[in-house]
Amino acid sequence: MKNIRDNNLFAVFFSLALHAAVFALASNYQFGFRSKPIEKPKEQIVFLEVMPLPPEPEPIKEQAPAQPSGATTAANTMAQAPDITVASVAPDKPPASMAAPPPPTAEEWAFAAKYTNKNSKG
Repeated sequence: MKNIRDNNLFAVFFSLALHAAVFALASNYQFGFRSKPIEKPKEQIVFLEVMPLPPEPEPIKEQAPAQPSGATTAANTMAQAPDITVASVAPDKPPASMAAPPPPTAEEWAFAAKYTNKNSKG
């Protein structure tokens, strides 16, 4: 009788130990073996390659009509924005276009209606 009770007691403790191990592994517990955090280096080395900018063509400045020197306006006091040149599309090339295909004919619709998929049922 004692042997059966010992077997049941062993089975209960073994089951509890397995459940505890699974719970510990699932909760990311590392059983005390924790690695030291990796120290970041105090200084970082950055490699930078500097390339010179391509020379920009000087924009053509248009002369603005002269304003009276005694008048103080908001346009006179504000800083002037730099001139911006916008590249225009070459007018000698027409834009790319293509005509739409013609709609299917009644014969093509009839042919398509007869088609069945290879994997279809029916």
